[in-house]
This record gives sequence, C-alpha cells and structure tokens, in this order.
Amino acid sequence: MQWLSLLGPVVVAMALLILPGLVIALAARQRGFAALAMAAPLSISAMAVAALASGLLGTGWSWMALAAAAALI
Repeated sequence: MQWLSLLGPVVVAMALLILPGLVIALAARQRGFAALAMAAPLSISAMAVAALASGLLGTGWSWMALAAAAALI
C-alpha cells in the first residue's frame, strides 16, 4: 500500500477529531490557538456524551447523536 492512498482516510479521521470540538470551542468564544488546542479533547468529550446518552436512551450510536451532543454541550 502506498502512503498516498492513506491520505483520504487520515484527512477524514482528523476532521472527525477536530471539527466537532472546534465548533464547541468557537461557540465558547475561544479564538486562535486556544480553540485549536481545545478541539480534540472537546470532540472526545462530545463523543463520550453521545455514546452514554445513546445507551441510556436505547438508540444506537450515530453521527447524528454526536451532532446532538455537540449542540447540547
């Protein structure tokens, strides 16, 4: 496998790790490096909240659950 063929999955994984948390950080009025530094931990927190809430509600985990958790946080 060539390294170039991994570029797409790596970009998607990075976007999924950074974007939800970056939206939360920007909503909390963080700017610049502070928002970017908080993005990954906030994304992981949103994923954890979505997974726990989905389990309690009896629904399956989905990207919509992640979007709802990010909106609520």
